[in-house]
Amino acid sequence: MDNNWESLISDGLVGLGDDFAAAGGFVCDHNGGWIIGFCRYLGNCTVVEAELWGILDGLNLLLDRSFEKVLIQTDSVTGQF
Repeated sequence: MDNNWESLISDGLVGLGDDFAAAGGFVCDHNGGWIIGFCRYLGNCTVVEAELWGILDGLNLLLDRSFEKVLIQTDSVTGQF
């Protein structure tokens, strides 16, 4: 990855039976250096929704900071597009 790329690593989680879901992740530079982290309590939602909230929140952080090239990394096959 060249010097103009940042990585967005996101994840969502859903607790079984207790209406708990959260999303979070972090952004790092091309050398793997931490830039910023984030998390969000979601309440009651599906795993797919939690994964997508994590991606959306991370992308919004990157857009707010004017980053243009982003590699999105997630462990959810259903959250990838």
